Amino acid sequence: MKREEIEHLAELSRIKLDEKEIQVFSEEIAAILEYVGVIKDLTVKGQMEPTLTPRFNVFRPDVVTNDPDHYSADLLEAMPNKKGRHMVVKKILSHD
Repeated sequence: MKREEIEHLAELSRIKLDEKEIQVFSEEIAAILEYVGVIKDLTVKGQMEPTLTPRFNVFRPDVVTNDPDHYSADLLEAMPNKKGRHMVVKKILSHD
């Protein structure tokens, strides 16, 4: 991965990296991507038949389990940028 890509990922993750960490991450991420490439190229010997597992409803009733605004103050206090009771975040998605 390029240095700029690692810096961009760190910025999106709100992680501060020093020069040594950027170098370490560039080597580690390159090794991970290389390993994923090896796994992607593997072929399975023999024919594997797809199997279905038993189906059952995994949903639970939608029930509020905490008091309103129970976590709001803590969350807002942790945010570096806020406007009233709302968190202000950087736009990362576009409609291009």
